[in-house]
Amino acid sequence: MSNVARPRTEDGWQEFLGGRKVAWKTGTSFGHRDAWAIGVTPEYVVGVWVGNASGEGRPDLTGLNYAGPVLFRLFKQLPSTTWFKEPPKLMAVKVCKKSGFRASANCGETYMQKIHAKGMESKICMYHQQIFLDEKGKYLVNSTCYPVEKMTSKTWFVLPSLQAWYYKGHTTEYEELPPNMPGCLSGKIGVNLVYPVNHTKVFIPRNLQGEHGQLIFEAVHNQNNAMVYWHLDGVFLGNTKGLHRLSLRPTSGKHKLTVVDEFGNSDEANFESIEK
Repeated sequence: MSNVARPRTEDGWQEFLGGRKVAWKTGTSFGHRDAWAIGVTPEYVVGVWVGNASGEGRPDLTGLNYAGPVLFRLFKQLPSTTWFKEPPKLMAVKVCKKSGFRASANCGETYMQKIHAKGMESKICMYHQQIFLDEKGKYLVNSTCYPVEKMTSKTWFVLPSLQAWYYKGHTTEYEELPPNMPGCLSGKIGVNLVYPVNHTKVFIPRNLQGEHGQLIFEAVHNQNNAMVYWHLDGVFLGNTKGLHRLSLRPTSGKHKLTVVDEFGNSDEANFESIEK
């Protein structure tokens, strides 16, 4: 990390470098309660923490402004250092920019990265897939329901439904797969529970009056308009479409929540409900 692109808000860091080559990184905790910097050379590892013992934050307390300068002053007091040698048996491979896996033939943007020879045993990108669309590029199709000569093919970045749910919360770049042509199932269809997580304990909340409220259970599906059916301990609770959330107050004890979509795919979670 001796030569990494830094955010525009982190200005002035070039002044720290001087003639000493150091791999370094700064950080700032939430609320500006802590600032830290860590530097590494083949001979030394130096860590710097700056903050108040009380944990009180300061608006201008950042790793770059406070811990970084201290780090490099300390390195200047140390004897001269060398630099890291390139490990043996490195190979240049093409890496998928989006997934970080070794690039497959379907990956769009890629870059070259040197990895150890053992790294060639790692998987290639499985998230860039070739999909088949109708001639207008509007629906997903396959050869059992649409003429092959009219199909168009395209490479698409496809994540499992649960991963896609988390990914979309951090970026606007993710594109959902086009819908299946009516009467033509194509591609991977799946439903996943987001909450509760399997083998966890959930606490029933109390409202302002001290009465027990309800839990909000959530699932995701990679088909926008799919119907999802909910069951608790084998008892049907209801169904959802589009936004898959269900309010529920389970009794105290252990339960199994199961979701099944209209295509027969399912997911389940065992959990324990606790009231206090």
